[in-house]
Amino acid sequence: MSTASDDEALGARIARKVQVRLTLPLVFLMFLSSLDRSNVSFAALQMNQEIGLTPQLYGLAASLFFLGFLPGQYPSVVLLQRIGVKGWVTLMVGVWAAVEIAMAYVTSPGMFFVLRVILGLAEGGMAPGIVVFLTRWAPPGRRANTFAMPMLAIPFSLVLGGPLCGWLMEAANPLGLAGWRWMFLALGVGNAVIAVIAGAWFPNGPDDAKWLSDTEKTWINANVSAAPPPPKRGEGAMGEIFREPLFWIFALIWFLLLGGAYAIMFWLPQVLRQLTGMSPLEIGLITALPWIGNGLALVINSWHSDKTGERFWHLSIPMVVAALAFGAASLAPPGVAGLIFLVIGASALGAAQGTFWAVPAAAMPPKALTGGIAFINISGSAAGLVIPNLIAPMRDATGAFAAPIWMICGMLTLSALLTMAARARAMSVRPA
Repeated sequence: MSTASDDEALGARIARKVQVRLTLPLVFLMFLSSLDRSNVSFAALQMNQEIGLTPQLYGLAASLFFLGFLPGQYPSVVLLQRIGVKGWVTLMVGVWAAVEIAMAYVTSPGMFFVLRVILGLAEGGMAPGIVVFLTRWAPPGRRANTFAMPMLAIPFSLVLGGPLCGWLMEAANPLGLAGWRWMFLALGVGNAVIAVIAGAWFPNGPDDAKWLSDTEKTWINANVSAAPPPPKRGEGAMGEIFREPLFWIFALIWFLLLGGAYAIMFWLPQVLRQLTGMSPLEIGLITALPWIGNGLALVINSWHSDKTGERFWHLSIPMVVAALAFGAASLAPPGVAGLIFLVIGASALGAAQGTFWAVPAAAMPPKALTGGIAFINISGSAAGLVIPNLIAPMRDATGAFAAPIWMICGMLTLSALLTMAARARAMSVRPA
């Protein structure tokens, strides 16, 4: 007869296996997903002039990804549940690969626009699909740690992806393609190989995992099935969610916070080229620095928030720091000082993003929280459709990136103020 300590030890052993066999490979797939959506920022250094993309059209192309990304989320999750993770991941990554390869041969802005929308459709279900898949493996008491790791894939992709994209664009290639075309082709072929490997790697469920013993399979099934059931029909209904003021506040905070992050993601290489005149490889290496800080701050601030139990100041203070740092970067002369401020700003953005989801969970009424999280997440995705597309007109009107940067500063400042408003509302609903 097993004791509580034996059961705990078994659960810990299974958690380590799941982390190595499933979570880390999923982090790698998230890495590919983030790289596929952001590598356009490096291609733009050469591509825009060749295919006739003006700054306005480039901003539109960056945003059109989210025109596919938003409606692609729910159908992708439904497909995962119907055909299993093996077929789902093979199809999804296979479409990424096909789009990347096709991007290597675009000849007009219209072709590029269509491919960006298709890429968004294919990638829309990645994050929610991971959550759905991992809920079959991680009981409630271990899900926070299991779900947190994939978040690191985005800054990780920008740390390694920048130098990789810059190197591919400058490297000689056997087909004699332009550097940006070779980058898309090489990444697309790599994705095609990963699609086949991933389809063979992931089991559809615990019973299909050859690396689990029968005892471990039984433990996973028993603990996951013992988890609290999903909300009944009517709980967290849309009308109830939309009547909760905190829902609207958090949706706007996430929109503004991710809007600033997406603007930096898609435009940072061009900002650095204007400031420094560096080569694509040099820019790729330099752009890694802000995202290293972003990933570290995400982990550290989240850890400290969990340790202290405080949420709102851990969200608002980083947003104020980011606003001040980006403002200082726009005022600094070209050189090291401006880069330092950009690193500080990007790090503070990561700190805020890493803490954000703990705030709605702690503040919103439980019935509104059930469906509210999904709608808040969609509002953040919508920011990617809107905000990057505003950068080009502002840059053209002023001839520099200072005005867009100050727009981002204003967005982050407003987010910090809204966080304090949410704190006041939450204290009136749930006294601290």
